[in-house]
Amino acid sequence: MLNLNSFKVIRPTKTGNYLVTIAVGELYEARFQKNALGTWEKYAEKYDLGIILFHDHLIDESHPKWKKPTWQKLIIGSVLLESGYPIKSVCYLDTDIIINPFAPNIFNYSVSNKISVVSLRNNLPFNYELTLRRLALLRNKYIDSKYPLDSSLFANLKSLYEYQNLPTQGDEFCAGLLLFNPQELAKQMEDWFYLYDKHVESITDGGDQTHLNYHVLSSNLASFLNYEFQAIWAFEAANHYPFLFIDGFKNKSLYKECIQSTLMRVNFLHFAGSWPESSTFSLDEFSLDFTYLDLYREFSNYLNINLSGRSMGKILPKKDT
Repeated sequence: MLNLNSFKVIRPTKTGNYLVTIAVGELYEARFQKNALGTWEKYAEKYDLGIILFHDHLIDESHPKWKKPTWQKLIIGSVLLESGYPIKSVCYLDTDIIINPFAPNIFNYSVSNKISVVSLRNNLPFNYELTLRRLALLRNKYIDSKYPLDSSLFANLKSLYEYQNLPTQGDEFCAGLLLFNPQELAKQMEDWFYLYDKHVESITDGGDQTHLNYHVLSSNLASFLNYEFQAIWAFEAANHYPFLFIDGFKNKSLYKECIQSTLMRVNFLHFAGSWPESSTFSLDEFSLDFTYLDLYREFSNYLNINLSGRSMGKILPKKDT
């Protein structure tokens, strides 16, 4: 039986479009509210989106099919529909995702009868394998010399799916973002949830990542969004800010500046993973500086201006007098 009292509405809306997350337990809910919610609220206000937080298990822990909360996102749609809550579209996000408040409205990219996701491997703004090699070397050199330079981090798609005894698929998306219409897909997603019992094993320590990829991709339900809608902070740090690894991300001021600078390039930023480049973020309150907010706003407005490219003559900066 589904727990229809497992969620609360943080921000209601008449549009029916909701950002949704799961944070079970006071610690996880507190971290979400401190580190991410503020950016979600600014984004939601811009586009009149709702915000829903699932603060309790969506299914009783005694149920033979109960699984950790990361799996329970598959029954979000069913809980909301069965509760009678007026909802049109759901954008599920992990709690460790922050949002550029002036990013485009993700619900404009929703595709009927599809689940919108972001690839971890294809159409990235950098080379995937080189990024993983940078990340592994930086972790090994500056975080822990025991970190292996060859591990499942580098598993190809065939190895990834074979580990779970699943047929190989042609891609892998990060399950931290799912955009879908519950009316169309809630039942099918719920069926996937009930295929596995609570003792399911996975390469992600009992998580849903590879299994969900298999079901979405093999059912031809994936609609791929641009990487900017779920930029992975570990990738960003390895490619753009390797100097942060030197002191183990202990320089909080510099760390925050790099995060805010990254939001000039991406829409949603995901602090996925348990290594310091990502886990450090969850330990400290994060809020966007007003200076950066003004800059995001100006850049967002600037993108809507048509440019002519006409010559303005030679232009030099003014010299200080």
